[in-house]
Amino acid sequence: MLPFALLGAALAGPPTDAASVARVAGGLRVDGVLDEPAWATAIPVDDFQRYRPSPAGPHDSRLEVRFLQDDTHLYVGVSVTEVDYEVRAHISPREDVNVDDQVGIYLDPMGEARTGYIFYVSALGVQQDIRYAYGDWFMSWNTVFQSEGRVTDDGYEIEIAIPFRSLRYPPVDGPGGAPVQDWGVMVTRKIPSDGTKYSWPRMQPRHPRMFAQQAKLMGVRPGPAGAGLELLPVLAGRFAADRGAEGTDPLAWTGLEPWSDSIRPGLDARVGLSEDMGLAATINPDFSQVEGDIRQIDLNQRFAFFYPERRPFFLDGLDSFRDTNRTLYTRSIVAPVGGVKVSGRTERLNIGALSALDRAPQASVHQDGTPGFDETALDGAWASDAFLRTRLDVMGNGFIGLTAADKRVVASPADGLSPTGARSDVLGADVQLPFGEVWTVGGYGSFSSAGTVDDTLVGGASGVEVDCSPAFGTGGAVEIYDVTPGYRNEMGFLTQSGISAGEGELFQRYRMRRDGYTGATGVMAEGWVERDQDQYQAVGATQDLTLTTNHRLEGQLLYRGWDFEGASVRGAQAELTYDALVNRFLGFDIGANVGRELDFGSLLPATATRFDGELNLRPSVSTRLDLFYAQQWFTPEGGSRAHLERFYGRLTWQLTRFLGTRIIGQTQTGTDIEDPAVQGSFLLTWLQNPGTEAYVGATWNVESDGRGLTEQMIFAKYSHLFRL
Repeated sequence: MLPFALLGAALAGPPTDAASVARVAGGLRVDGVLDEPAWATAIPVDDFQRYRPSPAGPHDSRLEVRFLQDDTHLYVGVSVTEVDYEVRAHISPREDVNVDDQVGIYLDPMGEARTGYIFYVSALGVQQDIRYAYGDWFMSWNTVFQSEGRVTDDGYEIEIAIPFRSLRYPPVDGPGGAPVQDWGVMVTRKIPSDGTKYSWPRMQPRHPRMFAQQAKLMGVRPGPAGAGLELLPVLAGRFAADRGAEGTDPLAWTGLEPWSDSIRPGLDARVGLSEDMGLAATINPDFSQVEGDIRQIDLNQRFAFFYPERRPFFLDGLDSFRDTNRTLYTRSIVAPVGGVKVSGRTERLNIGALSALDRAPQASVHQDGTPGFDETALDGAWASDAFLRTRLDVMGNGFIGLTAADKRVVASPADGLSPTGARSDVLGADVQLPFGEVWTVGGYGSFSSAGTVDDTLVGGASGVEVDCSPAFGTGGAVEIYDVTPGYRNEMGFLTQSGISAGEGELFQRYRMRRDGYTGATGVMAEGWVERDQDQYQAVGATQDLTLTTNHRLEGQLLYRGWDFEGASVRGAQAELTYDALVNRFLGFDIGANVGRELDFGSLLPATATRFDGELNLRPSVSTRLDLFYAQQWFTPEGGSRAHLERFYGRLTWQLTRFLGTRIIGQTQTGTDIEDPAVQGSFLLTWLQNPGTEAYVGATWNVESDGRGLTEQMIFAKYSHLFRL
C-alpha cells in the first residue's frame, strides 16, 4: 500500500487555504491589545487543526489570527479565547519560549516553499526567531521585530509588527517585479499544558519540506527599500587578572598598554542592494560570545569537538552559505580583522560570497594534519579566507549548487602580509531533488588541493543520500560517502580522510490507541572502512515513544565492532534517554548508556558508562534554574578506571522583558584533571532588540587545591543598531 499512498501524495495539489492582508493608515501601536478599529477590517484565520503529536480536530478554545499592513510593517493580531486551562506565560529572556503558550508565524515571502522566516511569540510577547532553508533550521538567526502580549480572563492576546526591511522578498518594481505579492504563510499554536500543537493550514508532522504545506497570504504590498542601511557600532572592554603561569603569584591586572588588548571598538554595516540581496561589512568586529560554549567532555575522544556558530556577522544571511558537504565552518575564522559578505537571491539563483582577514587562524583539526597548517606554521601568521556559494532552484523544492573555498596563509602585517605558500582550495557541486511529498534524493562531489608549494595534497569527496520521511507509516534513509586520502578542507571541519562510510535506517511510525501517543520502531546499520583497512560496523534497533509532545522516551541497542591498528573489539551498547516537561514549574532530561568499545589510546577493549541529567526549574514567572550533571567512567581491560564528573548550574532572573541577570557556576573533576577548579560568572543583560543591547559581567576561576582565586575578568559591551 505504501507506493500507492506515496503516489497519491505526489499527485495531490497545493493547499487551497488563503488569508488576506488589510491595509491600515498610519500604523498601529503594538501593545498587546487588539482594540484598534483596523483589526475589525481584517478577515480572521480560525480553522486550526491539531497536528502534533498526531493529527486530530480543533481545540475546544478559539484562536483567531488577523493580518494588517502599512507601508513599512506587516502586523499580526492574535486572539485566543474560551480557554479552560491555565495559560503558561513567563517573563523570560529572548528565545526562551518553549515552555509557554505561544503562536508561530511562518512566512515565505518568495512563495516558493524552499525557505522561510519563523517568528514564535509567547502569551507575554517574548520573542524567538528562526531562519529555515532547504530543510535546515538556523536557530541562531536574529532580526528586529516588535511584539507584545497579555493574558486575559479567558485566554491571551498578542500583537506583532514585522518590518519589511527585516525580510527578503521579491522585487516590487523593475524586471519581474510585482507591487502586490502573494506570500506563503502558516500559523501554529502550542499548548504546553497538554503537549499539543495546532496549525493552519493543516500540517504534517516531520514533513521533509515544511514550507511546501503553506497557504497563501494574499495582497501583500511591501515597500521598495529592501533592507535599507544598517549601522551597528560596538564598544567592548575587558580587564583580566591572573596569578601567572605557575598560579602562585599575586593577582596582576592587565592595563591599557596596549589599549587595544582591553578596549575594542568595532563597526558593522549592512545595506540592501535590492529587496532580496544584501551586503554586510565589518571593521574590527566584536565577536565575543556572551554565553561561552558549554564544555564538552569525552574520555575516549578521537577527534576535535565541533561548536556551533553564535557570532553576529557570520549569522547574517547564513542560509546562503550552507552546502551539503558543509564546506564552510565559520569558526575556523577565529579572529577576523574585517570582512565583507554578499548574500541573497536573484529570481531562481541564490548567492553567498564571503571574504575575511583572520589574524589568528585555527590550526588544522585533521588527524593527519595539512602541510603549512600546523600550529608552528601558523604561529604569528594571518590568513585570508574567501568563500562563494551559488544555488539554482530546480524541480519545485530542489536545487543544484556550486561551492568554492580558498584559504591562504599570509605573514603578519609587520612582514607585509605576503603569502607563505600554504593554501587550501575546495571546489564542489551538490544537488537535492524532491519526489512526491516525502522522498528526497541528494548528492555532492568536491575536489581539493591543499598544502605548500613543496608539499601539496590533492583529493576528492563525494556522497549520496536517499530519504523518505512520512508522518506515519514506513520510512527510512540511506547515506553513502567517500573521502580520498588527500582530501583537505581547512575552511571546514574535516577531521578524517581516506575513508568510505555508509549508514541506513528503516522505521515504522505509528499512532497508539491512546490519544496523543505515537511511536517509531526501527532498525539501523552503519560502518566505515579506512584505506589502511581500519574499520567499524554497527547494527541495532531503535525505539521512540512520544507521550504527547511534553514527554519523550528513546532507546537504542547496538552491536558494534572495531578493527583498528591490529586490535579487534566486539561488543554491545545500550542507550536510553527520557525528556519531559512535567508542569509549568518543572522539566527534566536524563540519559544513560553503557557498552563495550575500543580504547583508541591503548587499543584495548574497554567498558564505557555515561550518565547525564538536566533539571529545569521555574519557581516564579521571572526566574529559571538549570542544573546539569554528568558522569563518565571508562575502564580498559586490565587497566585502571578513568573518571570524569561535571556540574553546571545557571540561575536566570528576568527583571523585565528587556533586563535580566544570569549567574553560572560549573566545575569538572576526574582522574585526568590535574587542577580541579570552580568557574563562575555573573552577567547583567539589557536587550532592546538584536543589535541594541548592553552587557556587564565578571568571571572567576577558583582552584580547589587551596590557591583560591587564580583568574578573574570583568567586561562590558554596548552596541546600538541604527536603521537609516
